[in-house]
Amino acid sequence: MQTKDIVEEQKFMSVLQTIATAYQDISVMKMKETRGFIDHARRFVENLKSIFESLKYSYPLLDRLNRDEPEKKPLAKIVITANTKFHGDILRRIFEAFLKDQNEKGDVFLIGRIGKDLMQEYGQKAAVKLFDISDINMKMGDLKPLIYYLLQYKKIYVYHAKFSSIVRQDPIVTELTNINKLLEEELIEEQEDRSLAEALPTYLFEPSGEKIVSFLNDNVIISLMRQAVLETQLARFAARLKAMDALLRKIDENMDKLHRQERKIQHDANNRKQLERISGMLFWNQ
Repeated sequence: MQTKDIVEEQKFMSVLQTIATAYQDISVMKMKETRGFIDHARRFVENLKSIFESLKYSYPLLDRLNRDEPEKKPLAKIVITANTKFHGDILRRIFEAFLKDQNEKGDVFLIGRIGKDLMQEYGQKAAVKLFDISDINMKMGDLKPLIYYLLQYKKIYVYHAKFSSIVRQDPIVTELTNINKLLEEELIEEQEDRSLAEALPTYLFEPSGEKIVSFLNDNVIISLMRQAVLETQLARFAARLKAMDALLRKIDENMDKLHRQERKIQHDANNRKQLERISGMLFWNQ
């Protein structure tokens, strides 16, 4: 490698280092912001679900509601990926979790263009519907087109990532089940679990349980869907932070290697000049 080549390689590494550092800084900032959203949403969802679960075991109420409900589709599967790369291997692991779970067939919905690329890479030819949701600044309005479809399904499985720590992000499957869409035998089976039913809080509902359950039914799904997207965003930011940290270490190693090569080339050039001077002195002394 010539000196000119080393200089060009050093310039490239410096640019790459700047980009990786910028990605790191953005990831740290967005992680703090997203964790704040998740902590707030988690408390809200937990309180909402406690009321939701209390209504879930009111079988006569649900029976009256189910008679008025139109027929629903059986299962929707949502795979949350991203629109951009540089997230380590977490997106691939989410998609592989989706591929392994083939016990039930359902309609597939993808969030993120990377999901479409993975479908092609793994040779999946099933019909899917793609939703383009921002990787960074997701808003509730972005989920409206997806929610419109999800409320037509009896069962909803979401394949997404969960943030455990900076060094660990795990793919998980979350089931979002609409209580109005449970089969009668499923309701009876759940009611037989008295230990769970007894542990649930009881409420007095005003204006009526029917109106409240219809409202909660959709809002629990919307809230849990938003939570899954935010959890995945947080995990993606952590995965990117880890990937950029590994890249920066590799850049440092390459820069050290280039500096050593540069010093060696300079040292060899100095040696050649010194030998030329010595050879010249010997020639004139003959």
